[in-house]
This record gives sequence, structure tokens and C-alpha cells, in this order.
Amino acid sequence: MSIKSAISALSTKAKVIIGTAAVAVVGAAVAAAILLSGGTDTYRVLKVFELDGSAVISREGTGELSAYVGMNLESGDTLTVGEGSTMRISMDNDKYVLLDEGTVLELTAEGSPADSRTSIKLVKGTILNELTSSLSANSSYEVSTPKSTMAVRGTSFLVSVVENEDGSYTITVQTFHGKVEVTLLDSEGRPTDKKVMLTEDSCIIIRTVVNEKTGNPAEIDGISFFAFEAGSDIYVEVPNGESPISGIDYGKLLALIKKQLLKSNDSGLLVLSDLVEGKLRGGASEDNPETQTTTTTTSAATTTGQTASAPESEATTLLPPPETTANPVTAPQITAPAAATTTTTGARPAATTKETTASTTRETKPAATKETTVSTTEETTTTTAETTAATTTAGTTAATRPPYIPQPPFTTPDIPVQTTTTTAPTETTTTTTTTTVPTETTTTTTETTPEPEPELFTVSFVKDGVTVYSEQVQSGATVTSVPNVPDKPGHTGEWYVGTSKFTADTIITGETTVEPKYTINTYTVTFVDEDGTTVDTRTADYNTAVASLPTVPQKTGYTGVWKYNNSEFTTSTKVTDNIMVVADYTINTYTVTFVDEDGGTVDTRNADYNTAVASLPTVPTKTGYTGVWKYNNSEFTTSTK
Repeated sequence: MSIKSAISALSTKAKVIIGTAAVAVVGAAVAAAILLSGGTDTYRVLKVFELDGSAVISREGTGELSAYVGMNLESGDTLTVGEGSTMRISMDNDKYVLLDEGTVLELTAEGSPADSRTSIKLVKGTILNELTSSLSANSSYEVSTPKSTMAVRGTSFLVSVVENEDGSYTITVQTFHGKVEVTLLDSEGRPTDKKVMLTEDSCIIIRTVVNEKTGNPAEIDGISFFAFEAGSDIYVEVPNGESPISGIDYGKLLALIKKQLLKSNDSGLLVLSDLVEGKLRGGASEDNPETQTTTTTTSAATTTGQTASAPESEATTLLPPPETTANPVTAPQITAPAAATTTTTGARPAATTKETTASTTRETKPAATKETTVSTTEETTTTTAETTAATTTAGTTAATRPPYIPQPPFTTPDIPVQTTTTTAPTETTTTTTTTTVPTETTTTTTETTPEPEPELFTVSFVKDGVTVYSEQVQSGATVTSVPNVPDKPGHTGEWYVGTSKFTADTIITGETTVEPKYTINTYTVTFVDEDGTTVDTRTADYNTAVASLPTVPQKTGYTGVWKYNNSEFTTSTKVTDNIMVVADYTINTYTVTFVDEDGGTVDTRNADYNTAVASLPTVPTKTGYTGVWKYNNSEFTTSTK
């Protein structure tokens, strides 16, 4: 394939001496070159940070491009996220936008990272904006929706735009951190005095409806107003004087948004308040703490000075009390004084526990028909001494059963009991003498070994003293995200800690500062002939020149040089990319000198290679002779090339 370009002529003249009968020949040709343009530096860093599924980038002058992780974005791009897909973009390494499936937005990013102007036009869908550092005094960040805008200075907030079947829009703004100023626009797109300031854990709904006077789509000249939801897909305009702000319904929040917010919070990228964090985690209370119980049983003295004891009790949950039953036989009651039982229950955190139980039990002969009720409450100390019904004989008194409490199995030996009963007509007076074998106190103790708080370290990615990204990481863990190494023209950068390369798998064991190290790029210069055939190659580091040039292929009647971007390429030309240098040829121009037979110059003519002279000078006269011009013993005319 022939590669050609028009170039200005570079004349090289060669002088040919011919005699009276001599002629010269010249010709013509066209030179060729390839024009390559270098790239332009971008002012701000705009990239596809994360992508799950597919997305399309529409770029003016380029068309549609398939998005990929690490792809550079440009101001003016339109981003469209595919169904079932999500995408997260980063700007200047401190602004992140998460796009849900079906989202379409137009991105405008101007200025420098220190003086940035960012505008997002949300056409439809849902985006989560996370600004991890406050904007500078000269910077701005704005999200626009049909007939409303949201301006911020450093925050985390969600914006959702839903187009309804009737052409209206429902816009929801939810703020999780910082502040967002929401302003309604009039039908011509000018800011109105209807504005509110949203703070954390607050929400607002905006409705933009079709302008009935024009019938145009709502996004052109629609009417917007603050609204509240009065039912499923039913919205009512907020009356004047009433606040349109409400709380966030976290139950309706997308799981994707919850996950990202908690991920940013846990990594230290953006610290949420305890209130918002708790609601994002489902509003659940702390786990029910385990209990630490110490039980001590001390026997009570009977009326005879002997010890009456009940079996050891354990902290347990009470069962429903049985119904009251009446004893059909009237009988006096025999009651033994109950043992005093002390139960201490304390809460402990969910941690690794070490339990030690010291238990020594001797033979115990508890009093017959005696029950002890123990009720435990978290973080409560309860002392219970109860007297229970014992034995019924003949009589008319009804007895009520106390609630049943499960007890450990034990054996009740035969115990001699002496009973003296006194019965009154309206009440029962009982005197009981009980003989038991002394029992020894059994104590169960659970010790708590608090689990130490995980040690957190800050990992900072720093370039030239400026932190581009940081997060807190538990000791022994890895970072959740590694930012792109800041660009440096003509160099390839990697993150390093000291002399060790830092990756997403690097284990964090202390405070860590990560800095970029750059390696200069080496580029290849390919030299090709005018027909595209490779002649030779050379290499050169960024912004340096090649050491030598290959010889330009010869072409009869032409003088060749190497050219790149319409300029001659020499050993002084600096290389900044992989390039192709093309052989460029200029046709030679020759001089035809006409001389008489004595060698005296009569006249001269010029002609390009392989072309004829336009005219001939007159042959000098010689008496008695007819003269012609000759070259190489052939007549030279205006047709001779």
C-alpha cells in the first residue's frame, strides 16, 4: 500500500555539461509521509473505578465506547449503566460516584483538582455521591435533575430520578453525611427562593410535572415543587410554611447503597455518625449479652436450732404458673423456713470467655415438700427467700401452688419429721420442726476475658507530600482499595513502601505511608519506506533522541530524508511515544548547459528528473553549416527527457 502526502519541494541541483549536440533528461514524482499526532495531557483525574457488568461511554467526536476498570473519562462524557450492572467512578481521588443499573448521566469536570468545578446532570437512575474531603473555596460540586439542583461542599448523599408514565419526574434526595442545599428551578431553569438545607439522616421528595400551558416534556419547562408521599405513587405538594424534610426510610434503601456506605465507613473513607451507621446496619440493638452468674446458698436455722436447706438453685426462665387448686380436705399446714438464696447476674460483652466451676457437694437432705423460686434479671442482683407449702392433713384450708421451677435431679432420703399443728377457724398457723443434714455452699463463677479491641493503622497514599487517598486498616488485614498511581508523563508508576512494592495483598502491621516510584518509559521508533515497508527500528527513553538513523532507501532522481509530523526527523528529535518515521522524497532538479563546439557556454535550462526542458537556445551559426544540439551523439530537443 502506498502512503503519500503533499510536501513542499526541496530542490537539489546537479550540473551536467553537454556539447553542441548533447541533451539532458529529467523526471517527476510525489513524496510521501505519515502524520502522527501526540496525545494531550488531562488536567483532572477522571476514571472508571469499579465496574460490575457493562456500561457505555458516549463521547463527542468518538461515539460509543465500552467502559472498563481504569478507563479515563473526559468532561462531556455521557455514562449509561446496563441492566443488572453497577459502576463507580472517581474524580481527583477524593470524589466517588456509584451508579445503579439503568442510570444515565452527563459529566462535566473542569479546572484542576485544587480548583475544580464538577457538574453531574442526572437524566435518570440513582447515584450515590461520596466526597471524602471538603472542597476548596474555589471549587464546586453540583448535581442537577429536571428543574432542581443539589449543591454540596463535602458530603455523602443519594439522588434518584424516576420518570413516570405521564411524563412527570419523582426526584428523591437523601443525605447521610454533611449538608446538601436543594434549590427548585422555575420553568425557564432559573433558581427560585424555594430551597432547603438537608443534613444527615434527612430526605426530601421533589415532583416535576409537565407544564400544561406548553405541553412540552417536563425536563424542558416543567413545574417543580416539594412533595410528600400520601400513598403508593401518590404525592401531595407540601403546603407553604411547612417543612418538606423527613427522615430516611432505611428499609427501602437499596442494598447496594447500604453496602457501599458501610464499606466507606468501615474503611475510614467517609466516617458516618453512630446514628446513621446504626440505622444502616438494620437498627438492631446490641447482641444479648451472655450472663455471668454466681450463686450462693446459705441454710436458714429452724425453730429447733437445726439447719434446714433447699437444694442448690440455678438461674433459669420461669414457666407459666399452674392454676390454683383447692384442697378438698381441711388440714393444717406444715412449713419449713426456706433457705436464703442469693443470685447475682451480670452482663458481659460478646467475647471469648473462660469458665471455671468449683463445685463440692456433700450429702444433702433437704426438707420434704419444699420448693425454692429463683428469678434472674439481666444486670440485676436478687435475693429471694420463700416459704412454700409443705404437708396437708385433715382440715378445711385451700392451698395455692407456687410457679414451677425446674431443679437439678437429686435424691430425697427419709427424714424424721416431728409436727405440731395449731388450727384456727379462719387462718392456718403452722409450726414446723425439720431436721436436715448440713449442706455446703456451692459457688459457680464465670470469668470474662475481654477480647482486645482490634488495632487500627492508617495507610496513606502520598505523592509529593499530598495525600491522594487513605484508610484505616486492622492489624494483619489488607486495604480495601488501592488508588491509581498519579500520572507522570513518560513514566510508569507503582506504589512502594520503602524499597518494597505495595499491592492489594500487602499485610498491614503498622502506620504505613505508600509513595509512588516511577520508571522512565522506553519507546520504539519504527522507520518505514513510502510504501509502508519497515526499514529499521530504534529505541529511545522518554524525551530523549535516538542515537543514529538508518539510511533512507535510495530512489533514482530523488533525495530522501526521514520525516515525522511534517518535520524532518534527526538525531536531535526528542521521542515522547512509540512513533513511525517515514521516508520522504524530493525530486531532483537538474541544470542543462548548452555550449558551442569550442566549449563556450551559450545558455542554460533547468528541468526536473525525467522531464524535458521547455525550450532550446538558438544554435550558434557557422558559415556553410547547419547546427543542432546533441547529447550522447543524439539530437537534443524539447522532447528529450
